[in-house]
Amino acid sequence: MLNNNQKQCRLCGKEAHLVEEFCQGYIKDDFYKIYFCESCNTSFVYNCGDVGIYNLIYRYAEKVPGYDRYYRYANAIKNEKNPLDFLALSEEAYWMVKDALSKSEKPKNETFIIEAGSGLGYLTYALNTEGYKALGIDISQNAVEKAIKNFGSNYICANIHEYAEKHQNQYDIVVLTEVIEHIEEPIEFLGSLCLMLKQGGRIILSTPNKTIYPVNVLWATDLPPVHLWWFSETSMRYIGNMLGMNTVFTDFSN
Repeated sequence: MLNNNQKQCRLCGKEAHLVEEFCQGYIKDDFYKIYFCESCNTSFVYNCGDVGIYNLIYRYAEKVPGYDRYYRYANAIKNEKNPLDFLALSEEAYWMVKDALSKSEKPKNETFIIEAGSGLGYLTYALNTEGYKALGIDISQNAVEKAIKNFGSNYICANIHEYAEKHQNQYDIVVLTEVIEHIEEPIEFLGSLCLMLKQGGRIILSTPNKTIYPVNVLWATDLPPVHLWWFSETSMRYIGNMLGMNTVFTDFSN
């Protein structure tokens, strides 16, 4: 039987320990309990996420610390000759997307991509400008409205699980940058993304990497409930195995 300082790991189901009882949340005077599972090297909170916080973030994106850079990218990118190169040189996650796409053998104009969690829409725009067939999907109506206003009609506001059920085997690649750590049920979410993939398709995913930190660092990612998870390479291998997928990591040393 687990005691008050123990919980079942929300990822792998093994024993997890309470490591921080009063972690300051993203909103002032909100506090969260942080748990750590040694088995899958994953840290997480038990409190549920709030979609409403993302609508607020995207409504005031240019003023929100940590998210204002997304507003800058959205404003700047249409003035760039090579939008995908601009993003790749601006942030590691977008460099990773470009690097992963460069390994594809399929012609760009035959490669169908869906960006899950497309936010303000600039990465989907960059992918289309590069020659890919890209669609952006996001749960935030505010974000989607801004994306359509700035970049055109290649965006929809929808629940990913409902959309995936109706659009199975349609995409070569799902792009997911800095999203999975926000999701309440990550394995279920990625399972829905898998439904949309054609045979041999790929999910290109980025998330803050817990592996590079010493074990005594309890939470070095965005504050909850913005981030609900802090995943490691062990975490991602576990998720890949659960979904029957091969997991490959990107080398960022260059």
